Amino acid sequence: MTGKLYQFNYQIIGREDSPKLLFIHGFMGDLVDWKEVVELLRDRYQCLILDLPGHGRTQVFKVRGFQFTECVSGITDLLQHLKFYPAFIVGYSMGGRIALHLTLNSPNLVNAVVLESASPGIKDKVERAERRKHDLQLASQLQLEWPDFLYSWYDQPLFTATRLHRKFFKLLQRRMNNNPQHLALVIEGMGQGAQPSLWNQLADVHTPVHILAGKQDSKYVNLTAKMAKRLPNCSRILVEGCTHNIHFEDPRRFTAELENIIENLSKQNLKH
Repeated sequence: MTGKLYQFNYQIIGREDSPKLLFIHGFMGDLVDWKEVVELLRDRYQCLILDLPGHGRTQVFKVRGFQFTECVSGITDLLQHLKFYPAFIVGYSMGGRIALHLTLNSPNLVNAVVLESASPGIKDKVERAERRKHDLQLASQLQLEWPDFLYSWYDQPLFTATRLHRKFFKLLQRRMNNNPQHLALVIEGMGQGAQPSLWNQLADVHTPVHILAGKQDSKYVNLTAKMAKRLPNCSRILVEGCTHNIHFEDPRRFTAELENIIENLSKQNLKH
C-alpha cells in the first residue's frame, strides 16, 4: 500500500477464514522478528507482520513519517486498506506503545491487545523532558558510533536472557542491516520522550488488554503492575526465565500464552 507518508513492507501469513493477528515489532526490529511465532500459528490464524517506519523495507516519504502519531495513523490506514480487522494486536516494546495508542484511537479495529514489555509512556512532564534529552543524545550516538551503539544497547540488564540465547548472534546480524540515520529519526520522533503519555487514559481502554513481562525484567515487572491496576479489562502474566524480549527468548511459551488469551476471549464472547 502506498500512501502520502509510507509504503509499508508487510506479509500476510496463514488462513484467510481464521482470527486475525497483527504483530508489531520493537526498536531496531523488523517483521522477521515474528516469523518463528507466526510459523507456530499459521495453521489456525491469519497473521499480519510489517516493518515499522525507519526499519526493514518500509519506505518513509516525508520526515514527519518518523513521528509517533503519524506511525499509528499509518498502521490504522493499512489495516483499513487491507480490511484486516477486527484483529488481535500484539505489540512488543515500542510496538506495544504503538498498539496501545491504536487501540485507544480505533477500538473498532481491535478485538484485544497483547502488550509484551511495553509501557504507556512517561507520565511526569519533567521526567519526559529529561528522557527527551536522553533520546536526542542516543540518536546522535547511534549515528556517530554505529555499530558500537548496537552492542551497548544489548548490554542493558533487561536483555540478559536475550544475550544468552543461542540465536542472539543471528539477531545482531539482522539488526546490523538497519540504517542508523533512520533509526536516529525513530528515536527522536517515536521514543518515550516524544510519545504522548497514556497513563491518564488507561481507564478509558475498555478493549481487553493482556500484559506480558519477563519475570527477570524487574523494570517492566514493576511498571506493568501499575498499568494493570489502571486498566479496567486487563490480565497480566509474568513469564519465568525471560527478560525483555519474551517472544525471542522463548517463542513456544510466548505462543502458548497468546493462544490461551485468544481462546479465553473466544469463550467469553460465546457466553455473551
